[in-house]
Amino acid sequence: MRQFWTTFLAGLASPRESVRLRVIGTLILACGVLGAGLFYLVEAPSAAPTIDDSIALGYTRAQDHQMGLMMGHFGLMLMDWQDTLDHPAAQAILIVAVAGLIAAYFFRAAHVLDEEEEDEERRLRRSVP
Repeated sequence: MRQFWTTFLAGLASPRESVRLRVIGTLILACGVLGAGLFYLVEAPSAAPTIDDSIALGYTRAQDHQMGLMMGHFGLMLMDWQDTLDHPAAQAILIVAVAGLIAAYFFRAAHVLDEEEEDEERRLRRSVP
């Protein structure tokens, strides 16, 4: 475990910017996964089912019909998405997805920097006889 932290801190102190970007991307991804896990652990037990009119027989079908008349098929689809995103598991997945997108930006930037360095080395090798 100590070797992991030594390698991690050495990556942050690396003179190569691409290595630092990869370490930052890894840190963002790890924080996103841990944050989503903590969010789910806190929110899942507290998400108790509420007593409302939606559990009445036939209520949801009538509500869907009325929503379809007012907003059309797209409105029904948006209401389904909203119901899905109200669950803590879906919100935790969104947290991980956003962290993954941000981390992917850092990984891509590091890859581009490495490619530019390799192109520069190839160009220098060709110009020197």
